[in-house]
Formats: sequence, structure tokens, C-alpha cells
Amino acid sequence: MRFNTLDIVLGANRVTGHGRMKQLADPVFSVELVAKDFKLHPAGQYFSIFQHCQGGAMTFETKGEGKISRLEEAHFSGKAKVVQMQLKPNHFLNTLTLDTEVRFSGRKIEVSEGTLKSDRSNVRFMGAGELGSPLNLDLKLTGDRLVVDELLPEPDDKDVDFKTYMSDSPFFSRGTGRVKFALDRLNFKFLDLPNASGLFTLDGGELKVNTLDIGKDKEILVRGVVSLNNSEEGTLRGLIRANNTRAENFMGLFGGLFKDGLTGQLKKLDLRFQSNGRGMPTFEKTLEARWEFDIFNGTIDTGRLRKGAIELFGIDNATEGAGKEAALKPFTQIAGRFELANGIAETEKFVYETNDRRTSIVGKFDLVRHEMDLIAGVAPMAALDKFLTKIPVVGKIITGGDEESLVKAYFSVKGGFENPKVSAIPFTSLSRKVMGIFQGIFQSPGSLFPQTGDAGR
Repeated sequence: MRFNTLDIVLGANRVTGHGRMKQLADPVFSVELVAKDFKLHPAGQYFSIFQHCQGGAMTFETKGEGKISRLEEAHFSGKAKVVQMQLKPNHFLNTLTLDTEVRFSGRKIEVSEGTLKSDRSNVRFMGAGELGSPLNLDLKLTGDRLVVDELLPEPDDKDVDFKTYMSDSPFFSRGTGRVKFALDRLNFKFLDLPNASGLFTLDGGELKVNTLDIGKDKEILVRGVVSLNNSEEGTLRGLIRANNTRAENFMGLFGGLFKDGLTGQLKKLDLRFQSNGRGMPTFEKTLEARWEFDIFNGTIDTGRLRKGAIELFGIDNATEGAGKEAALKPFTQIAGRFELANGIAETEKFVYETNDRRTSIVGKFDLVRHEMDLIAGVAPMAALDKFLTKIPVVGKIITGGDEESLVKAYFSVKGGFENPKVSAIPFTSLSRKVMGIFQGIFQSPGSLFPQTGDAGR
């Protein structure tokens, strides 16, 4: 049976074409259809794929064949041009506007070019994929800004944990895909990443940040993995590196949380971390990390940094006054190495230097109890110290060969972050230094100072 002319009217839309049917006992059909300016909003009552469309139009050409009794298995192929599709799926806070050209064959689709816009996002995309369960996508994104939150549905339960939210998503838990991107700005939650480029992949419940480079000169590097493969907990691990960038630029990645809290030249940052859990509270408790940093010639406001950390980690039991701003203080260097495990951050190398003094710290910070147990060494007259200790022989004699400072006072710092008990440690090292001076004077051959030319100068 042939249909030389098909004219299908669906409300304000019209689809035309031709087709044929055979095996009337179990009908098999083949059809070719064309539509111009097909309005998408009213089409939602006829086709589930358009049920979340609030506007826009489509022009398409398609061929299809299959059994009438099993329409869901019918095979369609063709092409379509979508103009100003306004899409707002359930639990999405923003309406997305799509313009794109698509070719399709069965479940496979190919996007030659397209744009996605919303209240804050504006990106171009192209790629391919396969619809169904699981969903597979391979996309390339470029453009001004992508706000990832606008592409994710809000959970039904506001208190749902991260592991449950991700596991309940068919795409994240069972889908596969890769997204390569180069964006002027990438936003997600509190993160604000300028000049972001890289590759994300998803496979079997494991989301990888294969590469994420940030900054015009790619001075900040991020790598990471979020895994849902453990039935009880999610796993998070990653690496962040930064070299020769401004500290305020790095802190700006966290939006306005740490605004004006830290400035200076960030010579080096190396952070490695791993955690297990179902959400932020358990991630914090199981977090293990190791980080090194070195910053020169900047300013620091510890109050603003603490306030930002409280907002970032959602700390609701912070000590009194932890969010108050402190005075903005200049420094010449802040550097250190820390290791974090079981809620305790420990350092054997932390230096805070200003024009007036150099302070070094060894000890532990209990981030759960908000307590510290430290030994601090304070060296005033930093410029004089540096001068004397750099003299090859004198430096070793004065410092006993194992310290970097001539004049240093030691203190024990114990107790809560806001009001620790500070007590001086007896200057047992002072006598060692003095003995070293006299011993060196009597035992060192010749002058204590190296010859630098005419002795009369």
C-alpha cells in the first residue's frame, strides 16, 4: 500500500511526505517526512522529546521504517535545524536556548554546529553522541562562559548527599562521554575559572578531569577523579599546581570567598588530595592532603581568609570571631609544607617573613577541634640576620651550622585558634650559639671573613 501524499496536522504544525505499508497482518511501514517552521512548544503533547520545550521552531527532513506494533524500535534518519528552542526540564532553575543543526540515524546524532545560551551562559558546541540508556556524548565547547549549575537539575531533596545525587543520575552513574573545552570563563558552584581549557571524561561512574588548565598562560593546572564505583561512598582525589602567577588570581578562582585576603607573587603551589565520603561533611573528615607553597611580596588578611574557609567548607561550629576581618598586613615571604590526615594539619616547615622579623613554625593544627600545638621561632632584625648568616664562615659559626638565624626567640603555642596559650621556651640554643662563636674564633685559621680585595678598603 502506497501513500503518495501524507499531510499530517498537529495543532498549528503540519508535516508532509509520502510512504508505504506492507504485511497488513503485522504492518511494516516506510515513510519520508518534511516539516518547516515546526513549532516545538505545542508539539510536546504529541512527542515526549519536546515536552520540556517552551518555544522555538524546527525544520527537518527524515526517513523512517519499522513495524507499527513496535514503533519504539523503528529506525529514523535525517537532519534538522533547530532555531531558538527554549528548554526548561524539570528541576532546572534556568531556561536554556538552543540553536543547532543536527544529523541523526537511529539513536546516533551528530551536531555540526550549535549555540547554547541562558541567563549567564553563552557557548558554542559541536560533537556526536548516542541517545538512550546509557547516554553517550562526545562534545567540543568554546565560547564566552559556561555556568555548569545551569545544566544540572536541582535535587528533589535539598538535603540529599553528593553520592546519592550523582548515583541517582542515569548519565553520571551509567553514561559515558568526553567534553573538550576552551572557554573564556567556566563557573561551577563557587568556582570562577578564567581562560579554562581541558578535557573531562565520564565512564562507568567515574568522572575524570583529565586536563584543566586555567589562565592566559595556563599557569594553573588541575587534575582529578570523582568515582562512584564504591557502593557506599564516593571517592575524590586530585592535584592542583600553580607556578609564577599572582596569589590574588589564584584566590579569585573561588569567586569572592577570599577577596583581598591574600595578594603577592605565587612562585609555587603544589596540592595533592584524596577523600572518601557521601558529601561535604564526610569528605572533610576523611580528607588527606599534602601541599607546598611559596609566596613573595604581598599582603594578607587572616580574617578574610578564615571567613572564606568557613563559607567554603560550611563550617558551622567555627570558633567565636573566626569570621571577623583582621588588619591587612604586608609580608615579604610566606612559604611552607603541610600534610593533612585525620583532621590534623602538620608542618615541619613554615616561614612567615616581614621587613621586621622572620617567623618559623613547627607543629600541628587540629582542624576538627580548632586547636593548635606549635613551636614558633621569631627572629627580629631579619635584614641583619640575612647579612650575617650569608657570610660563608661567620654564618655557620654564629648559627652553629644548623639554623638560618642569629637572633631567635622560641615560643610554645597551645590551645584554641582564637585564644591559644603562648609561653616562652628557655633559650637553651643561645648558649650553644655563644659557645659556637668562641670555639670558632679560637679554632678557625686566618680571618673569619673572606678576603674581598684590598684589605684597606
